[in-house]
Amino acid sequence: MDPYRFYLPDLPAKGYYDQEIPFPETEAHHARSVLRLQPDEPILLFNGTGRRASGLLTRVDKKGVWAKLVDPPTQDPPLSPALVLATALPKGERAEWLVEQASQLGVAALQFLDCQRSVVKPREGGQKIEKWKRLAVESAKQCGRTHLLEIHDALELSRLRSAVYLLGKDRPEILRLLGQNAS
Repeated sequence: MDPYRFYLPDLPAKGYYDQEIPFPETEAHHARSVLRLQPDEPILLFNGTGRRASGLLTRVDKKGVWAKLVDPPTQDPPLSPALVLATALPKGERAEWLVEQASQLGVAALQFLDCQRSVVKPREGGQKIEKWKRLAVESAKQCGRTHLLEIHDALELSRLRSAVYLLGKDRPEILRLLGQNAS
């Protein structure tokens, strides 16, 4: 069986063989209360930006969970090409499903669009976006990603078109998609 994976956003780049690394509270709760892991359990740690390392649980108690690195951390390159999925915000649980599936399919970023007839309009920095970011972490743990799916606040369609134009102004194929003259 593969070792359990844990998200540690502050995973050190080097060393820490002689020091214990504390888990964030959500990850500690998952290891201690849900999985009921014990010390000396092999684990995999990742930070969401491509850094990953093998570790070993050293302490599991009511106050927290700690691990030591077994191997030096390695850096995975980002997925290439970087796919950005731009979509209108779906209603209800469909948005959660979309976040999970996009993460598992290797999408780099999810850009929700604020369309004229959109029913769902989350507030910037609202609870839904935070929930979707937590889902992206859970999905990455499940599917083995080391780079987290980026989830952006809703953007008006006209602003997205401008952003894509700026990114692709030197690429004729993107300009054709936007209905612009490639010359």
